[in-house]
Amino acid sequence: MSLEALKSQKKSAGRKRPKFKKPFLRLTNSPSFTRGSPLQNTPTGTSEILSLTPPASRKRRLQIGSVMSADAKKSKESLKR
Repeated sequence: MSLEALKSQKKSAGRKRPKFKKPFLRLTNSPSFTRGSPLQNTPTGTSEILSLTPPASRKRRLQIGSVMSADAKKSKESLKR
């Protein structure tokens, strides 16, 4: 009895799963989910977003780089001692 019950549960679970796949496929096929930039198909704001993002990331990279170099210098000094 228990084995049959388990088998029936597995079958029902297998039937239920595909129902959840379809909406996700619709989401991935929607125009906002195309490969490349996610904001390709939005007409407004793309240029603004593109103009805003790179300088901030550059600043962050510079800051990270300076911190890294400072840490490296400190470690070298400690090694010399």
